[in-house]
Amino acid sequence: MFIDTHCHLDAYEEFSKESLDALFERLRSNTAKLSAGPTANGEASWNSPKNAKEDFVQMPEAFIHVACSPESFDRGVELSEKYPFVFTAYGIHPECVLRETPSDEERLLELLKHPKAIACGEFGLDYHYGKDTRKQQLNLFQRHLQLGIQSGKPLVLHLREADDNTQQYIDSVNAAAQTDADKLADAQNITHHYLGETRNFSRCDDDFAASTRFGLLADPWVVTPNIINQDNFTHGGFDNFENSQSISVEKWDGVLPAIEDGKIYQTTFAALPAGTYHLHFYVHANSGFSANECLLRVVSGDAFPGLATKDGVLATYDVRTGGYNGTVDACTFQLDEPTVVTIGFLFNIPEQNNGRAMRVNDLRIYDSANRDVTSKYLQNYTNIQRKDLSYRRFGQPTFWTVENFEISNGTDGTKHGIDKYAGDNELMLGVWNDAGNAKGSLRDAKLYQRVTLPAGDYFFGAAYEACYNIASGNLFVGTSALTAATTKTKALAYLPLSEAATDGKWYGKEFSLREPTELYLGWNIDLTTASTQEFRARELALLRLGDKRAEEAWQLGEELKANEVSRLLTAKNALNAEGKAVLTLERGCEVELGHALLDGVTAVELWTNTLYSVAQDATLSLYLDDDFDPVATCQASDVQSTTPQRSVLYLPALTGIHRLTLQVYGTQCNLWKAVLSNEEDGIGSPSSAQPATNHGIFDLTGRRVTRPTRGLYIQDGRKIIR
Repeated sequence: MFIDTHCHLDAYEEFSKESLDALFERLRSNTAKLSAGPTANGEASWNSPKNAKEDFVQMPEAFIHVACSPESFDRGVELSEKYPFVFTAYGIHPECVLRETPSDEERLLELLKHPKAIACGEFGLDYHYGKDTRKQQLNLFQRHLQLGIQSGKPLVLHLREADDNTQQYIDSVNAAAQTDADKLADAQNITHHYLGETRNFSRCDDDFAASTRFGLLADPWVVTPNIINQDNFTHGGFDNFENSQSISVEKWDGVLPAIEDGKIYQTTFAALPAGTYHLHFYVHANSGFSANECLLRVVSGDAFPGLATKDGVLATYDVRTGGYNGTVDACTFQLDEPTVVTIGFLFNIPEQNNGRAMRVNDLRIYDSANRDVTSKYLQNYTNIQRKDLSYRRFGQPTFWTVENFEISNGTDGTKHGIDKYAGDNELMLGVWNDAGNAKGSLRDAKLYQRVTLPAGDYFFGAAYEACYNIASGNLFVGTSALTAATTKTKALAYLPLSEAATDGKWYGKEFSLREPTELYLGWNIDLTTASTQEFRARELALLRLGDKRAEEAWQLGEELKANEVSRLLTAKNALNAEGKAVLTLERGCEVELGHALLDGVTAVELWTNTLYSVAQDATLSLYLDDDFDPVATCQASDVQSTTPQRSVLYLPALTGIHRLTLQVYGTQCNLWKAVLSNEEDGIGSPSSAQPATNHGIFDLTGRRVTRPTRGLYIQDGRKIIR
C-alpha cells in the first residue's frame, strides 16, 4: 500500500495551475512508475519515468492533505469530502501565528471531529524565520498540544531550530502528578515568600574547606577580570586540579573569549637590594601555548604593564618553553639599586586559540649566592591559597531542618541535606553504600520546613534531578514532622517518591486549609530498605491555587535573588565565585520572575554580568502574564565584567498583581537579582518604549521587526542590510 502521508494539495493547484482532477488522472494513467527490481533492502522503490522499466503502478491509495492555516480549513473539508482517497490534517503553522484568532481555534477543534480528519497539524515552532514571534509561537504550540490530545488525533509537528523548547513543551502536556496543569499555570507562586528559596539552596557549612577546582586567587595576587574560571565563568586565577593549589589560567573550550593583556601579579612588599636575582617556578601544567601567549615578567616599580609596553621590564620568560611538569629556571634580572619589583604572568590568547592551560604552584626568588629569599619579599608563593568561599559536595541547608540524617563521606563532606553533585545545591536524602557511617535512625530520616499558611487552597511539589530506588519515602504536608511510617495515616497530603520522575515537572499534591495553620512541608524516607537509594530536589513549588494575595507577592523595594525566582523555564542554575546562586541566561532565554504587586512600581532593576561581547541590539524584555508583547524593553549592558551591572526596565502605570517573565535577546549573561523600584527614567515619567535603534524596520514581507538579526530589511522605504 502506498500513501502520501504529507502533502498540500491546495498549494499544488496554486503553483502548478493544474487541477487536482487532472493530476489524479495522470497518476491513474500510470505516469508514475516502479522499478522492475527491488532495492538493496528488498523493497520496491519509486523512480522518475526516464529510469523506470516496464512495471507500472496505480497512484497512491490515499493522500493526507495538510491544511495548516485558518484560510485553508474550508478547502481542506472540501477536498476530503470530494475525493474518497483524501484525508486531512488540520492545524496552524507557526508562520501563521500572527493571523490566528480565538475563533480559528474553536473552528480547529470542530474540524478535528470531522470523520475524515486524521491528524492535528502541522503546527509547531520555527525559530529560523520566526525569531520575532517566539513567544506567540510557544503559546500557540502549547495550546495546540492540548487540542491534539483532547481530539485523540496524532500530531503533525513542524519544528526548526527549537529543540529545547520543543522538549520542554511536549513534557508540559503531562500534568504534574495528580494535579491539573492549567490550574498550576495560573497559580500564584509563593515559594520564596514562605520557604525562602526555590532552588540552588543556601547552605550553612561555611567552615568546610574549599573543594571545587577553580576559584579566586588570594591576596596579595592581583588578577585582572579577563582571567576567567573554566567552570563558572567568573574572575579566577586559582586551580586545584589534582590538589595542585596553583596559580592558573585555562582557556580550554571555545566558549571562552579572548584574553588580551590578562594579568596575575604581585608587588614585593620590600625593596630588593642591588644585585643579581634568579626566578624559579614549579610548573604543574603547561599546555598548548604559542609564542607570547603566556609570559612570566619582572618589572621595576608597582605597575605591571601590558605586552606593548617595555618600560621598566627587567626580565621576560616565555612559559611555553618550560616543559609540562617540573622546576623551571626561568630568568635572571639585575638591580643597580634597592628596588621594589612586580612579578607576574601576562596572557594574550586570541579567541580562536583554545586548549591552553598553565598551572604554577611554587614561585621562588634566589639571590646571586643561590639563597632562597622569597619569604622576605613575596606572599602566597607556595601552598597557594584561594580567597573565595567554596564547598565540599555534601553540606547542610540554611533554611531546612534535617533529622536522623548525618553520614560522613570523607573529603566529600558530610551528608546533611545538601548535595552539589549536579553543580548546584540541591536538597537530598539518601544512602549509597554508606549507611554504616550514619548517626541517628536512618529509618526516620526527614528534611522539612515549618511554616504557617493562611486559609486557602495550595499545591506543594518539587522537580527532581534524581529520584532513585525509593521504596518507602514521601513528599508530605502535615501538622507535625512525619516519618515514612506515619505519613499515610497522618499527612494532610503526601506523594510517594516512587511516583516522581526526573523530567523537569513538578510532582506534588494539593491541599486545603480552612483556617491559618502551622504546617511541616518536606520529605521523609526509610533509608534502611535499600543500600542505594536517594532523591535530589532541584526546584520547589508552593503555589496558591485560589485568589492571589498582595501580601504574598513581590513588593516595591524588595530584592528578588536569583535562587528565589519562580521558574527557570530555559535558564540554568549556576554558582558565582563566592558560592552564591546566579542564573545563566542564554540568548533567547526566558525566566519567570514571579508574581509582583505593581502598585507604585515604575521600574524593574536587573543586575547582570557578562564576559562576552554584546550585540548592538541585545535587549532585556519584560512580559506581563500571558501577553505576547513586552511591557518594557531596555538595552542589555555591554560591559564585560565579573561583577553585576545594573539595567533598568521602565514600566507604564500599572496596578494589581501580575506574573513577570524576563526574556534575554542577543546576549549571554548571569542574572544575580531583580528589584522593584519607583525610579523614573529621567524625563519625569516611566517609559516602556522599544530601543530607538529598532524602530521602523520591516522584513521583506512588510512585517514589523522589533529585534532584527543579520539580514535584508526595509527602513524608511529603502532596503538596508543589518
